[in-house]
Amino acid sequence: MACSHSNDCNLYQQFVTKGSLKIWKILYCEDDKKTQDCARHKLSVESKPIPANLLPDGTLLGNGP
Repeated sequence: MACSHSNDCNLYQQFVTKGSLKIWKILYCEDDKKTQDCARHKLSVESKPIPANLLPDGTLLGNGP
């Protein structure tokens, strides 16, 4: 049974984010071939600003359906 406070617990949200970030890190940051596909990497190489909510695949976090 899930904790009844999980929806409003700041620590819970950090756990969720860190797990997700680890997956992105494995897929894009630790694979030399995929690093070139990373939207954040591409902007960095072009010296362009990188939105904080930009995911490696180019989607923006929080802009769901």
